[in-house]
Amino acid sequence: MTELANVRLTLVEGLHCASCVTRAEQLLTTATGVTAANVNLATKTADITFDPALANLASIKTRLHDGGFVPEEADEGQVPDHRPRIIPEKKQSLLAITLTLPVMVLGMAHWHHALSWWIQGVLTTLVIIGPGRGIITTAIKGLRHGQLGMDSLITLGVSAAYILSLSAVLAPHWWPGPLPIYFESAAVIITLVLIGRWLEARARGNTAAAITALVNRRPPTATRMDGDHETPVLVGELRVDNLVRVRTGETVPVDGKIISGSAQVDEAMLTGEALPVAKGVGDNLIGGTVFTDGMVVMRTIRVGADSVLAQLIEQVRTAQGAKPPIAHLADRISAVFVPIVLGIALSTFTVWWLIAPELMAHAVLASATVLVIACPCALGLATPTAIMVAVGRAAQLGLLIRNGAALEHAAQATLIACDKTGTLTSGRPQVDRILCEGDFSENDVLRFAAAVESSSEHPLAVAIRRAATDKQLSLEPAHDLHVEPGHGVRGTVSGHAIIVGNARYLRAQGIDGALLNIVLDAATGVFVACDGALVGMLALCDTIKPEAKQALATLRQRGYAIALLTGDQPNAAGAVAEALGITDVRAGLLPADKLTHIKQWQQQGQKVVMLGDGMNDAPALSCANVGMAMATTDTANAIACGAGDVVVLSGRVDGVVAMMDLSRATMRTIKQNLAGAFIYNVLAIPIAAGVLYPFTGMLLDPMVAAAAMAASSVTVVGNSLRLGRHR
Repeated sequence: MTELANVRLTLVEGLHCASCVTRAEQLLTTATGVTAANVNLATKTADITFDPALANLASIKTRLHDGGFVPEEADEGQVPDHRPRIIPEKKQSLLAITLTLPVMVLGMAHWHHALSWWIQGVLTTLVIIGPGRGIITTAIKGLRHGQLGMDSLITLGVSAAYILSLSAVLAPHWWPGPLPIYFESAAVIITLVLIGRWLEARARGNTAAAITALVNRRPPTATRMDGDHETPVLVGELRVDNLVRVRTGETVPVDGKIISGSAQVDEAMLTGEALPVAKGVGDNLIGGTVFTDGMVVMRTIRVGADSVLAQLIEQVRTAQGAKPPIAHLADRISAVFVPIVLGIALSTFTVWWLIAPELMAHAVLASATVLVIACPCALGLATPTAIMVAVGRAAQLGLLIRNGAALEHAAQATLIACDKTGTLTSGRPQVDRILCEGDFSENDVLRFAAAVESSSEHPLAVAIRRAATDKQLSLEPAHDLHVEPGHGVRGTVSGHAIIVGNARYLRAQGIDGALLNIVLDAATGVFVACDGALVGMLALCDTIKPEAKQALATLRQRGYAIALLTGDQPNAAGAVAEALGITDVRAGLLPADKLTHIKQWQQQGQKVVMLGDGMNDAPALSCANVGMAMATTDTANAIACGAGDVVVLSGRVDGVVAMMDLSRATMRTIKQNLAGAFIYNVLAIPIAAGVLYPFTGMLLDPMVAAAAMAASSVTVVGNSLRLGRHR
């Protein structure tokens, strides 16, 4: 079976409304070899999956061209930033304004003279065939394929006003009353549409500001170490295992590991944390973060597209283009919207003609106004612009949203299930207390344990060494080390036989003592023996993250139920749960058990958000309505992050609060946008059709209709941009 190919195209022309999106997707999905296509109005992109044996990129582009779209292959190094495409729209708008202003002045001056009419006609013709040509061309191409969209409505409305006016100039004897000269309406409609698109393009450009800022943080050059020499090079020239020096005030060029030196690093760009983080030998650095103090030499470990920042940008771009379930509502409506509007416009003309045949000009004008004002553009922008802004804002807050649908699902959540170790706790055990026997001191016990654990990478061994370092203890070298995995280690330190391990291991070595019988509620005991006698015990425990208690309290205030799912023992889980105010505790769970609990809650009607950080959480993260992975740096965590819909880059629990609040705000904004678009059309179409004329004598001018249409779209985009200030 041939492997399917994926490509992203940027539609630089032809994509203006929800109907255009539907038309583009129909063009693509009906093409031979194309298996899937997703077109996004806000990002102006089309993600296409096709079979290379049946189709190729050239044939797909040709089909889009024939349908009235101008595709360009998206540059993988670019982010969804629409600002470069503002320039031609701005030029078109300014040219249209220049040509339209004289038409407006002459039309409003009511200078009923053939010269005035001819000037208006010539200038309006220039507007139509000049800056308005793209609108007309796209409409004609769409009609050839039997597909209608916004440009079709605009073209029909403009054509009605233009042809009506032209017939009055060329054959005035057809019109017994005042001549229906509406050249200014035709010119102003196109001009206002172009201005509206210019404003929308500017607004959409702002929706990518967060990700553009990430890209701009990548420095152009780096200082590579070639032996003892420093060589300035372009960041693109760096390769894995290069040595790079980074100093105070500089930006880390690529991902790396510190091999010498130390520094304070501002990681707010990726994690949302304002305070600098201390980094030393062995710690990882992420490209794009900034040194606030210090100097290091690092070895590069990820460059180019493999770097964390590059992957973040790509994943955010993908999420911004994703369609949440609510977006399909607008898609279904837009699919039938244009035919309905055409029917209303035809009915409007028919009713006017039957009731008042002497007002033929009014009939044409009313039907043209219906076509112009009933634009589905605001409807199509309602969801994608909000998603774009929300995903960008999430990136600024240290949240990587991998799937746009996660925003909608999170807003519907009722229960938040949390893993314990590494999620609610730091995941780094530390020595809580030391108990001694005989004449040995706490420092003696800690020094013996740290010495024999000097070469182990077990989390408990690392915690013991860290405690010895914090106390500035000098360690004697250990010899004749023998490790029993999962039990303990023994060796010789300064001529003393030292044994370190759990109670079972020490008893197996013939050692006994009162300390071995101590029951610890929420800690792990590591026992130390010297020359065959028990000398002490180190109690190690995992500390609760400092922000966890307040974050969970806030979530409970928001109305969420909180549950704890952990593989740890009941006593340890209960101690953490009690400290955090969690009453629903499920302990001693295997990965399959966590998955079972998630499914049971879902069967009961709960919408579940799962928080986790390890490999054992991956199944539950994938099954939950929303999986939120707490980022760390180990391999198991990478698997968990891959399974999550959202990655909390800071690893802080209050990032979950930010995600839940942002999801609710996003859905509220989308519903406001959709409601505004619906209300606009429900009210505007009858007025455009002339229902108020019998009572007020008022007939909506097509110029006003065009202005209202453009304003509705800009209003929707502006409302979405408010999410960029969400806190």
